Amino acid sequence: MDTNGSRKDKKLFPSSLLIIFTSESLLQFSIIILPHLILLSYFHLALEAEMAPITSRYVSAHISPNGPGDARPTALQVIEDAGLIDGLVGKTVLVTGANDTTGLETARALHRTGARVFITTRSAEKSAIAVRSIIESNGGEKGGIEGVTMELGDLSSVRNAAKEFLSRSDNLNILICNAGEYIPPLLNMSILDA
Repeated sequence: MDTNGSRKDKKLFPSSLLIIFTSESLLQFSIIILPHLILLSYFHLALEAEMAPITSRYVSAHISPNGPGDARPTALQVIEDAGLIDGLVGKTVLVTGANDTTGLETARALHRTGARVFITTRSAEKSAIAVRSIIESNGGEKGGIEGVTMELGDLSSVRNAAKEFLSRSDNLNILICNAGEYIPPLLNMSILDA
């Protein structure tokens, strides 16, 4: 490490880091993004990206969603359709909020790619349950699956999780910023009464 605490000998982030936010509304995005950005800045990541038009075989399936079981693909279907089963061996993925629903299924699908997958949850118990579920459903360890405890509402927890991740991995190829819906108490009244 140099005098600024950065690593000179290892490149933590590759030149192309894929970051995906799974929040479903602009309100969720704006409220939830801050802890993720703090996590990224703690990793000393500079983001340079251009937005490209969305061109996907799945766009039409999302025009009129009808809830669970409709025509929208699951995370695993997307991985299979892209031919990525065991296709990301040697890559490292971090999925936040992966103890259930969207985050868990995203981590489960990414684990099938053979990548080393880290998941964050609010407690070690939830991490252990999610990790066990992924290993059992996918038939083993594959590239590896590990839990990291992180409470996004507590910035010291975010810093500790970043340190823990850095102690276990020298790189990060894909970051999935998944988060649940949360409306702070001060915003509840103004938004809901509008």
